[in-house]
Amino acid sequence: MGITAAPSLRIDKNFKLPARTKMYVRKPYPIRAIRMDIVFEIETSKGTLIGMPGEYLIQNSKGEYRTLSAKIFEDTYEEFRIGR
Repeated sequence: MGITAAPSLRIDKNFKLPARTKMYVRKPYPIRAIRMDIVFEIETSKGTLIGMPGEYLIQNSKGEYRTLSAKIFEDTYEEFRIGR
């Protein structure tokens, strides 16, 4: 007796989410970030990350690091200043 895979769903460019879908927003939590102007490497628990010039190096509230493209970073985050 073999294992049968569940059928997959193919979503094309005309797919629309049904009206009953729920809305979500990203949970706000502080991060530290710097936009890098050189190629860089950083060791993480998941291996070595390689970042490119223009990308952001981010440290989240748990102390974990990751890289993020400038476009995604600037669309997602805004600067927070204490005493604002």
